[in-house]
Amino acid sequence: MRRQIAAVVAACVIMAAAGCKDDVEQQGVVATVNGSPVYLQELEARYDLDHLSWSGAMVPSVDQLRKDYGSALAGLIVQRLVEQDLEKSGLDVTDEEVLKAEEEVRADYPPGEFEKVLVEDYIDLATWRYMLRQHLQREKFRSEILRPAISLSFEEAEDYYKAHLSDFYLPERINFLYISGPDRGTVEKARDLLTEGKDRAEVLGSFSQLSVRELKMREDRIHGTWKQLLAKLEDGQASPVLNGEAGYEAFIMLGLLPEKVLGPSQAYPIIERLLIEEKMQQVYAQWLEKRLESAEVKVSDLLLRPGEDETPVPELAPEPEEPAAPEAFNATGAS
Repeated sequence: MRRQIAAVVAACVIMAAAGCKDDVEQQGVVATVNGSPVYLQELEARYDLDHLSWSGAMVPSVDQLRKDYGSALAGLIVQRLVEQDLEKSGLDVTDEEVLKAEEEVRADYPPGEFEKVLVEDYIDLATWRYMLRQHLQREKFRSEILRPAISLSFEEAEDYYKAHLSDFYLPERINFLYISGPDRGTVEKARDLLTEGKDRAEVLGSFSQLSVRELKMREDRIHGTWKQLLAKLEDGQASPVLNGEAGYEAFIMLGLLPEKVLGPSQAYPIIERLLIEEKMQQVYAQWLEKRLESAEVKVSDLLLRPGEDETPVPELAPEPEEPAAPEAFNATGAS
Protein backbone atom coordinates (compact mmCIF):
# COMPACT_ATOMS: atom_id res chain seq x y z
CA MET A 1 0.00 0.00 0.00
CA ARG A 2 2.88 2.38 0.79
CA ARG A 3 4.28 1.90 -2.73
CA GLN A 4 0.85 2.58 -4.18
CA ILE A 5 0.52 5.81 -2.24
CA ALA A 6 4.12 6.75 -3.04
CA ALA A 7 3.41 6.44 -6.74
CA VAL A 8 0.35 8.67 -6.41
CA VAL A 9 2.30 11.33 -4.52
CA ALA A 10 5.22 11.19 -6.96
CA ALA A 11 2.94 11.51 -9.98
CA CYS A 12 1.15 14.42 -8.40
CA VAL A 13 4.40 16.23 -7.68
CA ILE A 14 5.72 15.64 -11.19
CA MET A 15 2.54 16.93 -12.83
CA ALA A 16 2.34 19.91 -10.52
CA ALA A 17 5.99 20.73 -11.10
CA ALA A 18 5.38 20.93 -14.83
CA GLY A 19 3.10 23.92 -14.32
CA CYS A 20 3.76 27.43 -13.06
CA LYS A 21 6.12 27.44 -10.07
CA ASP A 22 6.14 31.13 -9.23
CA ASP A 23 4.82 30.37 -5.74
CA VAL A 24 7.80 28.18 -4.90
CA GLU A 25 10.46 30.56 -6.11
CA GLN A 26 10.23 32.46 -2.83
CA GLN A 27 13.40 32.24 -0.80
CA GLY A 28 13.31 29.28 1.59
CA VAL A 29 10.21 27.65 0.04
CA VAL A 30 10.70 24.18 -1.44
CA ALA A 31 7.07 23.36 -2.27
CA THR A 32 3.50 24.57 -1.96
CA VAL A 33 0.34 22.55 -1.30
CA ASN A 34 -2.80 24.39 -2.38
CA GLY A 35 -0.82 27.59 -1.91
CA SER A 36 0.47 26.68 1.57
CA PRO A 37 4.28 26.82 1.62
CA VAL A 38 6.62 24.04 2.74
CA TYR A 39 9.87 25.61 3.90
CA LEU A 40 13.41 24.37 3.46
CA GLN A 41 13.89 24.67 7.22
CA GLU A 42 11.02 22.20 7.76
CA LEU A 43 12.46 19.79 5.23
CA GLU A 44 15.89 19.87 6.85
CA ALA A 45 14.39 19.40 10.32
CA ARG A 46 12.30 16.42 9.17
CA TYR A 47 15.33 14.84 7.50
CA ASP A 48 17.42 15.31 10.65
CA LEU A 49 14.73 13.76 12.87
CA ASP A 50 14.41 10.80 10.54
CA HIS A 51 18.16 10.18 10.71
CA LEU A 52 18.99 10.71 14.37
CA SER A 53 20.61 7.28 14.57
CA TRP A 54 23.05 8.00 11.71
CA SER A 55 26.54 7.51 13.11
CA GLY A 56 28.37 9.57 10.53
CA ALA A 57 30.74 6.69 9.75
CA MET A 58 29.45 6.49 6.17
CA VAL A 59 28.64 9.48 4.01
CA PRO A 60 25.37 8.87 2.09
CA SER A 61 25.49 8.98 -1.70
CA VAL A 62 23.83 11.73 -3.71
CA ASP A 63 21.18 9.26 -4.87
CA GLN A 64 20.46 8.23 -1.27
CA LEU A 65 20.24 11.84 -0.12
CA ARG A 66 17.84 12.62 -2.97
CA LYS A 67 15.68 9.64 -2.05
CA ASP A 68 15.72 10.45 1.69
CA TYR A 69 14.89 14.10 1.14
CA GLY A 70 12.18 13.04 -1.31
CA SER A 71 10.59 10.86 1.37
CA ALA A 72 10.81 13.69 3.88
CA LEU A 73 9.24 16.13 1.41
CA ALA A 74 6.43 13.70 0.63
CA GLY A 75 5.69 13.42 4.33
CA LEU A 76 5.46 17.20 4.60
CA ILE A 77 3.17 17.39 1.57
CA VAL A 78 0.82 14.86 3.17
CA GLN A 79 1.11 16.77 6.45
CA ARG A 80 -0.12 19.94 4.72
CA LEU A 81 -3.14 18.06 3.36
CA VAL A 82 -3.89 16.75 6.86
CA GLU A 83 -3.60 20.26 8.32
CA GLN A 84 -5.93 21.66 5.68
CA ASP A 85 -8.58 19.00 6.31
CA LEU A 86 -8.43 19.63 10.06
CA GLU A 87 -8.78 23.37 9.51
CA LYS A 88 -11.79 22.92 7.21
CA SER A 89 -13.43 20.71 9.84
CA GLY A 90 -12.72 23.13 12.68
CA LEU A 91 -10.47 20.56 14.35
CA ASP A 92 -7.04 22.16 14.15
CA VAL A 93 -4.74 21.58 17.10
CA THR A 94 -4.77 24.50 19.55
CA ASP A 95 -1.85 26.08 21.39
CA GLU A 96 -3.38 24.80 24.63
CA GLU A 97 -3.29 21.21 23.35
CA VAL A 98 0.36 21.57 22.36
CA LEU A 99 1.24 23.04 25.77
CA LYS A 100 -0.57 20.23 27.60
CA ALA A 101 1.24 17.57 25.53
CA GLU A 102 4.59 19.25 26.21
CA GLU A 103 3.90 19.33 29.95
CA GLU A 104 3.10 15.61 29.88
CA VAL A 105 6.40 14.88 28.17
CA ARG A 106 8.37 17.09 30.55
CA ALA A 107 6.76 15.36 33.54
CA ASP A 108 8.67 12.17 32.62
CA TYR A 109 12.03 13.93 33.07
CA PRO A 110 13.79 15.31 36.14
CA PRO A 111 14.16 19.11 36.11
CA GLY A 112 16.48 20.24 33.32
CA GLU A 113 16.85 16.76 31.78
CA PHE A 114 14.35 17.35 28.98
CA GLU A 115 16.39 20.21 27.56
CA LYS A 116 19.56 18.12 27.85
CA VAL A 117 17.99 15.38 25.71
CA LEU A 118 17.19 17.91 22.98
CA VAL A 119 20.70 19.39 23.13
CA GLU A 120 22.30 15.94 22.93
CA ASP A 121 20.20 15.17 19.84
CA TYR A 122 20.95 18.61 18.31
CA ILE A 123 17.26 19.53 18.27
CA ASP A 124 16.09 23.11 18.68
CA LEU A 125 13.23 23.48 21.19
CA ALA A 126 11.13 25.53 18.75
CA THR A 127 11.58 22.84 16.09
CA TRP A 128 10.62 20.13 18.57
CA ARG A 129 7.44 22.01 19.49
CA TYR A 130 6.58 22.41 15.82
CA MET A 131 7.05 18.66 15.26
CA LEU A 132 4.97 17.96 18.37
CA ARG A 133 2.13 20.01 16.90
CA GLN A 134 2.34 17.99 13.68
CA HIS A 135 2.29 14.76 15.69
CA LEU A 136 -0.88 15.92 17.49
CA GLN A 137 -2.43 16.89 14.15
CA ARG A 138 -1.87 13.40 12.78
CA GLU A 139 -3.34 11.83 15.91
CA LYS A 140 -6.42 14.06 15.75
CA PHE A 141 -6.76 13.38 12.03
CA ARG A 142 -6.79 9.63 12.71
CA SER A 143 -9.26 9.83 15.58
CA GLU A 144 -11.60 12.57 14.36
CA ILE A 145 -11.61 12.19 10.56
CA LEU A 146 -10.51 8.67 9.62
CA ARG A 147 -11.91 6.69 12.56
CA PRO A 148 -15.57 7.82 12.20
CA ALA A 149 -15.50 6.50 8.63
CA ILE A 150 -14.79 2.96 9.88
CA SER A 151 -17.29 0.41 11.17
CA LEU A 152 -16.74 -3.13 12.41
CA SER A 153 -19.51 -5.69 12.66
CA PHE A 154 -19.69 -8.53 15.15
CA GLU A 155 -19.76 -10.98 12.22
CA GLU A 156 -16.43 -9.67 10.91
CA ALA A 157 -14.82 -10.11 14.32
CA GLU A 158 -16.31 -13.58 14.72
CA ASP A 159 -15.08 -14.69 11.29
CA TYR A 160 -11.58 -13.43 12.10
CA TYR A 161 -11.59 -15.26 15.43
CA LYS A 162 -12.55 -18.57 13.81
CA ALA A 163 -9.98 -18.18 11.04
CA HIS A 164 -7.15 -17.29 13.45
CA LEU A 165 -8.02 -19.37 16.51
CA SER A 166 -4.42 -20.55 16.96
CA ASP A 167 -3.32 -16.93 17.36
CA PHE A 168 -5.25 -16.73 20.62
CA TYR A 169 -3.58 -19.68 22.30
CA LEU A 170 -1.53 -18.66 25.32
CA PRO A 171 1.07 -21.14 26.57
CA GLU A 172 2.02 -21.42 30.23
CA ARG A 173 3.67 -18.21 31.42
CA ILE A 174 5.57 -16.99 34.46
CA ASN A 175 4.00 -14.00 36.18
CA PHE A 176 6.35 -11.78 38.20
CA LEU A 177 7.13 -8.22 39.24
CA TYR A 178 10.32 -6.58 38.00
CA ILE A 179 11.53 -3.70 40.18
CA SER A 180 14.37 -1.44 39.02
CA GLY A 181 15.97 1.86 39.91
CA PRO A 182 19.31 3.69 40.19
CA ASP A 183 19.50 3.39 43.99
CA ARG A 184 19.91 0.06 45.84
CA GLY A 185 18.15 1.27 48.99
CA THR A 186 15.10 2.47 47.04
CA VAL A 187 14.75 -0.82 45.17
CA GLU A 188 15.12 -2.77 48.43
CA LYS A 189 12.48 -0.74 50.27
CA ALA A 190 10.06 -0.95 47.34
CA ARG A 191 10.60 -4.72 47.10
CA ASP A 192 9.83 -5.18 50.80
CA LEU A 193 6.69 -3.05 50.66
CA LEU A 194 5.38 -4.90 47.60
CA THR A 195 6.14 -8.27 49.20
CA GLU A 196 4.05 -7.16 52.18
CA GLY A 197 1.14 -6.51 49.82
CA LYS A 198 1.28 -2.72 49.60
CA ASP A 199 -0.53 -1.10 46.65
CA ARG A 200 1.74 -0.82 43.62
CA ALA A 201 0.63 2.70 42.69
CA GLU A 202 1.19 3.85 46.29
CA VAL A 203 4.69 2.38 46.31
CA LEU A 204 5.55 4.01 42.99
CA GLY A 205 4.32 7.35 44.30
CA SER A 206 6.58 7.06 47.34
CA PHE A 207 9.84 6.83 45.41
CA SER A 208 11.31 8.80 42.52
CA GLN A 209 13.06 7.13 39.59
CA LEU A 210 11.55 3.74 40.44
CA SER A 211 10.06 1.32 37.92
CA VAL A 212 7.72 -1.56 38.79
CA ARG A 213 6.49 -3.73 35.92
CA GLU A 214 4.30 -6.80 36.01
CA LEU A 215 5.54 -9.26 33.39
CA LYS A 216 3.93 -12.40 32.02
CA MET A 217 6.48 -14.29 29.99
CA ARG A 218 6.93 -17.74 28.50
CA GLU A 219 9.82 -19.54 30.12
CA ASP A 220 11.63 -19.99 26.79
CA ARG A 221 11.59 -16.20 26.28
CA ILE A 222 13.21 -15.34 29.61
CA HIS A 223 16.99 -14.95 29.34
CA GLY A 224 19.28 -17.23 31.33
CA THR A 225 20.07 -15.11 34.41
CA TRP A 226 16.44 -14.18 35.05
CA LYS A 227 15.25 -17.73 34.37
CA GLN A 228 17.67 -19.25 36.90
CA LEU A 229 16.75 -16.68 39.54
CA LEU A 230 12.97 -17.02 39.07
CA ALA A 231 13.22 -20.83 39.20
CA LYS A 232 14.40 -20.54 42.81
CA LEU A 233 11.47 -18.39 43.98
CA GLU A 234 8.20 -19.60 45.45
CA ASP A 235 4.94 -17.74 44.87
CA GLY A 236 5.08 -14.42 46.74
CA GLN A 237 8.80 -14.70 47.38
CA ALA A 238 11.24 -11.91 46.46
CA SER A 239 14.79 -12.09 45.16
CA PRO A 240 17.77 -10.24 46.59
CA VAL A 241 18.57 -6.83 45.10
CA LEU A 242 21.00 -7.34 42.22
CA ASN A 243 23.16 -5.17 40.01
CA GLY A 244 21.33 -4.56 36.74
CA GLU A 245 22.08 -2.99 33.39
CA ALA A 246 20.58 0.34 34.43
CA GLY A 247 21.20 0.29 38.18
CA TYR A 248 19.64 -2.20 40.59
CA GLU A 249 16.84 -4.70 40.20
CA ALA A 250 14.74 -7.22 42.15
CA PHE A 251 12.02 -9.75 41.36
CA ILE A 252 8.85 -10.93 43.09
CA MET A 253 7.33 -14.20 41.92
CA LEU A 254 3.56 -14.00 41.48
CA GLY A 255 2.99 -17.50 40.11
CA LEU A 256 2.48 -19.62 37.00
CA LEU A 257 -0.31 -18.83 34.56
CA PRO A 258 -1.68 -22.04 32.96
CA GLU A 259 -2.01 -22.37 29.20
CA LYS A 260 -5.35 -21.38 27.72
CA VAL A 261 -7.17 -20.20 24.61
CA LEU A 262 -8.74 -16.76 24.79
CA GLY A 263 -12.50 -16.89 24.40
CA PRO A 264 -14.34 -14.67 21.89
CA SER A 265 -15.08 -11.95 24.47
CA GLN A 266 -11.44 -11.86 25.62
CA ALA A 267 -10.11 -11.87 22.05
CA TYR A 268 -12.52 -9.20 20.77
CA PRO A 269 -10.49 -6.13 21.89
CA ILE A 270 -7.43 -7.57 20.13
CA ILE A 271 -9.39 -8.38 16.97
CA GLU A 272 -11.05 -4.99 17.01
CA ARG A 273 -7.69 -3.21 17.20
CA LEU A 274 -6.22 -5.29 14.37
CA LEU A 275 -9.17 -4.96 11.99
CA ILE A 276 -9.70 -1.27 12.67
CA GLU A 277 -6.03 -0.55 12.00
CA GLU A 278 -6.26 -2.51 8.74
CA LYS A 279 -9.34 -0.54 7.71
CA MET A 280 -7.67 2.67 8.84
CA GLN A 281 -4.88 2.11 6.32
CA GLN A 282 -7.44 1.48 3.57
CA VAL A 283 -9.43 4.61 4.40
CA TYR A 284 -6.22 6.62 4.65
CA ALA A 285 -5.10 5.45 1.18
CA GLN A 286 -8.49 6.35 -0.29
CA TRP A 287 -8.44 9.75 1.40
CA LEU A 288 -4.93 10.52 0.16
CA GLU A 289 -5.66 9.50 -3.41
CA LYS A 290 -8.81 11.62 -3.45
CA ARG A 291 -7.05 14.66 -1.99
CA LEU A 292 -4.15 14.41 -4.40
CA GLU A 293 -6.51 14.30 -7.38
CA SER A 294 -7.69 17.82 -6.58
CA ALA A 295 -4.62 19.23 -4.81
CA GLU A 296 -2.29 21.73 -6.42
CA VAL A 297 1.20 20.63 -5.43
CA LYS A 298 4.20 22.56 -6.73
CA VAL A 299 7.83 21.68 -6.07
CA SER A 300 10.83 23.96 -6.47
CA ASP A 301 13.06 23.54 -9.54
CA LEU A 302 15.98 23.19 -7.13
CA LEU A 303 14.62 19.83 -5.95
CA LEU A 304 13.43 18.56 -9.32
CA ARG A 305 16.45 19.56 -11.43
CA PRO A 306 18.75 16.51 -11.69
CA GLY A 307 22.53 16.61 -11.78
CA GLU A 308 24.60 14.88 -14.41
CA ASP A 309 24.56 11.49 -12.65
CA GLU A 310 21.56 11.88 -10.38
CA THR A 311 18.15 10.26 -10.41
CA PRO A 312 15.74 12.67 -12.22
CA VAL A 313 12.94 12.59 -9.62
CA PRO A 314 13.06 11.00 -6.14
CA GLU A 315 10.45 8.44 -5.19
CA LEU A 316 8.15 10.11 -2.71
CA ALA A 317 6.48 8.29 0.15
CA PRO A 318 4.06 9.49 2.84
CA GLU A 319 5.39 10.11 6.32
CA PRO A 320 5.22 6.87 8.33
CA GLU A 321 2.64 6.50 11.07
CA GLU A 322 5.31 6.73 13.75
CA PRO A 323 8.30 8.61 12.33
CA ALA A 324 11.74 8.46 13.89
CA ALA A 325 11.98 11.04 16.66
CA PRO A 326 14.07 11.88 19.67
CA GLU A 327 13.38 10.16 22.97
CA ALA A 328 11.53 13.22 24.22
CA PHE A 329 9.24 13.22 21.16
CA ASN A 330 8.57 9.48 21.40
CA ALA A 331 7.31 10.04 24.92
CA THR A 332 4.14 11.54 23.47
CA GLY A 333 3.02 8.01 22.59
CA ALA A 334 1.84 8.02 19.10
CA SER A 335 -0.92 5.45 18.56
